[in-house]
Amino acid sequence: MTQRLGLIVTDASPLITLGAARALSCLLMPRVQVLIPDMVYAEVTRDMAKLAAEEVVEWLQANRGPVQIAPTTVYAEFEALRTSNPQIRSRGRGERAAVEVLDHEITRDPTR
Repeated sequence: MTQRLGLIVTDASPLITLGAARALSCLLMPRVQVLIPDMVYAEVTRDMAKLAAEEVVEWLQANRGPVQIAPTTVYAEFEALRTSNPQIRSRGRGERAAVEVLDHEITRDPTR
């Protein structure tokens, strides 16, 4: 039987929208693992004063089993760039990080 991959959050917008509505639990309804690329998580939580940042952090802490932050080289490279240019923008990096997570998961287990 093929194992289900789960849900990869490919952009910050769904987390912000569901967090603002206090409906992040909807992501757990399919009863599959939820993977959030570290770049996407950083986009949401970099400024804790922004809409839904606190809700996302609290939800993640309460659901550490089924919800995981997936490390990516996209985020590592972004952080390295930020040290030389703090004004650099993350535009498009969340989606690239999601593709990296998907590629990693499929390489790890092609039956998924």
